[in-house]
Amino acid sequence: MQRRSAFAAITTQEGAIVVRVLADTSGVWPQQEYGCFETWTQAQVFASMLNEKYGIDPVEARRIVVSASLAAESSRQKS
Repeated sequence: MQRRSAFAAITTQEGAIVVRVLADTSGVWPQQEYGCFETWTQAQVFASMLNEKYGIDPVEARRIVVSASLAAESSRQKS
């Protein structure tokens, strides 16, 4: 079974960016081609549009992002 990925927004020192996350992993891949947004909300709206464009259901996208967040937290606790 292939792991699913989804787009999400994260906040940086310069603003907010769109990233791609892979389900059940702590990896985050910045999508630099979309640039920097002034707010997290703007980046998240754009990420949601990308998810829709690529056929990723909002509930599935949320599941992927949550699983990636949990994997990242688990990695931090092990360090």
